[in-house]
Amino acid sequence: MTQRKSISFPKEAWCGLMEQFKDLLVGRTECPEPFAWAAFLSVISTIAGKNFYINYGRKTRLNTFILLVGEANDSHKGLAIDMVEKLINVIEDESKKPDSISYNPDFHRPLIKTIDSGEGLVEKIPDSGYGVILLPEFVSAIKKSRGETSTIESTLINAYDCEEIGRATVKSKRRIKDPYICFLGATNPGIVNSSLKYCDVDSGLLGRFMIFYGKREKLIPLPKPINEESWKKAINSLSWFLMGIKKFYSKYGEYEIKLSDEAEKYWEKIYKQIQENLENMDDPLEMELLKRLHLNLIKTAGLISLSRNCGILDITNKVTIDKDDLYITALIGNYAAQSAEHLRESIGKNQSRKVEDKIYNCLRKNGPLSKRELQQKVRGKDIDSRVFNQALKEMSDAQVISFDGDVISLYPDSTDQQFNKPESELVK
Repeated sequence: MTQRKSISFPKEAWCGLMEQFKDLLVGRTECPEPFAWAAFLSVISTIAGKNFYINYGRKTRLNTFILLVGEANDSHKGLAIDMVEKLINVIEDESKKPDSISYNPDFHRPLIKTIDSGEGLVEKIPDSGYGVILLPEFVSAIKKSRGETSTIESTLINAYDCEEIGRATVKSKRRIKDPYICFLGATNPGIVNSSLKYCDVDSGLLGRFMIFYGKREKLIPLPKPINEESWKKAINSLSWFLMGIKKFYSKYGEYEIKLSDEAEKYWEKIYKQIQENLENMDDPLEMELLKRLHLNLIKTAGLISLSRNCGILDITNKVTIDKDDLYITALIGNYAAQSAEHLRESIGKNQSRKVEDKIYNCLRKNGPLSKRELQQKVRGKDIDSRVFNQALKEMSDAQVISFDGDVISLYPDSTDQQFNKPESELVK
């Protein structure tokens, strides 16, 4: 597959409130810049909560699903996730102090660090519907979501869309009708290579994450402690941000963030470019990873607008997405698209999984086939029969394929689409 040109993380992304956070990680530690930015975006999204939305075909809230992808030995994904936990805990503590500028006793964002089942996740969400999932071992949740009895996938997909989660079961009858859940996960190409399968992408869950690839830019043998002044500045900025949101909600209730007239025209160009890229893809995995990029970017635009307006977020000012917000968003979109390609290249390298990919594509193209017909189309000279049979077994165990006598077919929820490869970026 042709490699795209390498692009750097855009410096323009460090704007508004985001700029107050940069020194907490970037330069002080080996944490890659994209990871730091994505982590802070998660914090802003978490604090903004249900108070804001964009009318994007329907009421679209600004919750984020983000996946950090980097090598295990040099990307320090955990530093970014730990910083999110620390900032949320501190701002929640501040919100409980009556003399704090961010006093808001109702502010509560519980942190969720494990996902064993969909029902288990719902039990961890309070009645307010808020939750922040922090998962350094992201692939473990994906693996647990396999199988028709698992409810992890459906629960997280509904959570991404801020739709009702939970269902009546023997163990639990709890439902959350109005969830607002942010998700920050991490993985590395090695784990992806050994664990993720084609069906994990095609299920649609992974494609709901905006992906940020990062690697260590320089060695820092002795990371410096957080500068006290920088830390106070960041916490103070978040406190003012939370206070402004509270005032905004008191005045307007749920607030619709609209695009300026100029921004609407610019977004139209961005959206068309995204769709053109998708139409030109010939790799179904890459398309699955990117076909919701437009939705993640419109949310990002809203958060960038909030970030840039945080200092004037009060009842006398309104928040609007302008062209500058979208320009920065498009740069982030370019980076996220390239990051998705990094992730995609790590999927399907294992020999048996390569065969699974071939079987999957063959059945998507031809429909149900006998085992013999499938062998003839898939095996080739270099594929051992034991590998072929093992691939069939794993796909059957994962409820990707089913057997009707000697006839093999995909499960009914599989898609059947044609794909092409993207050539262009959102911003050139």
